[in-house]
Amino acid sequence: MKNLIVLAGVCLIGTAGAVQSQKPSAKQPPPPRAISSNTKVFESEAGGFKIAFPAAPKFEKSPIESSYGKTEMLIYSLPTGLASYAVTIIDFPTDMTDRYDLNVRFDHMRNVQSDAMQGRVISDAELNFGSRYGRDSVIEGAKTTMSMRSIVAGPRLFVISVETPGKLTHQSGALLEGNSGRIKRFFDSFEITKEPVAAQKRVELPADFGVTFKDHAFRSAFFGSSMNLPAGWKVVDEGFVGEIFELGKERVAESHTKLATQLTPENVRMLGIVSKQLPTEGISDASIMFLAERVPFPNFKPKYVGDTYVTHYLSEEEEVLQPSIEIKIGGVEFAWVETFDHATESYKRLFISNQKGIAFQVALVYKDPDDLEIMMRLLNSIRFVSN
Repeated sequence: MKNLIVLAGVCLIGTAGAVQSQKPSAKQPPPPRAISSNTKVFESEAGGFKIAFPAAPKFEKSPIESSYGKTEMLIYSLPTGLASYAVTIIDFPTDMTDRYDLNVRFDHMRNVQSDAMQGRVISDAELNFGSRYGRDSVIEGAKTTMSMRSIVAGPRLFVISVETPGKLTHQSGALLEGNSGRIKRFFDSFEITKEPVAAQKRVELPADFGVTFKDHAFRSAFFGSSMNLPAGWKVVDEGFVGEIFELGKERVAESHTKLATQLTPENVRMLGIVSKQLPTEGISDASIMFLAERVPFPNFKPKYVGDTYVTHYLSEEEEVLQPSIEIKIGGVEFAWVETFDHATESYKRLFISNQKGIAFQVALVYKDPDDLEIMMRLLNSIRFVSN
């Protein structure tokens, strides 16, 4: 049963960093009810599913602090002398349709569970549950084996799990037949009875952010933002900005092939670059980049994007100097990270804010601390119309 508790605690991590579980709340929906005493099938109205638990499961409802604010986790669990069964449910704010994001989340759940069991993954495969996407994973620990089936239905994640005694790969005869049968019956009996409805929609990037660079200032009409720029620095031509973006994408592909396919204009947009020296004039030691990124949840916390950046976007030559932490600039909540690129011997400070459900980002790239001091002073001039 201990490992089922670990599983429940990692369902929300994915690309979002650690999740902090809290004590079950006092107000709880009614426990699952038997819809047939003969078949021992139980139905949860709150969870919108039914499944054949061997007996009535225990129900827990836990509030959780996640990458997009507070949510809750429903856990239905039943330990027996032969196996421990569980169904864990988490509702996300938006429909979970992005396969890349889902696979990152599934991978993380699998890895955290494997680490918790001090075990190894013995099988891991994509699952098509009718028209729904999911993952089947089997993790073998020192004394038990965890079989997990993850299924996504709109904004809802179901994790169906069975923990059986012993190492599955070492089993044969009656023990193997018994454990395999228990897992198959439990998994095969699962049915979604109510279609979940997302509370929010993912925010798409607009066609035009209304960006201008005039009078030594960056402005975006869409974000209602402005920021003063260093005197004498130059705006990089839009064509060169596109080339720089593609070079960055190519570099990401060297370490993260699948991630590079996500760096499209629909997901990430370079809004402009101001540099101490133009690319046609030489190699610049300092520049300010403005970006916008599409994020799965409109109510995301900026720290989530910072965690995602240092976990998934860095090349092998880049080192994290400052993990994602929160800060307020101009009265607005930001998160920031700092990295060092050993290939170019340059530093980067990336600042992220949630603006209209989109990750608005300002990257400060530098080699000389004096340039950083100038850029940081001007970063503090950033303002948004709503603040």
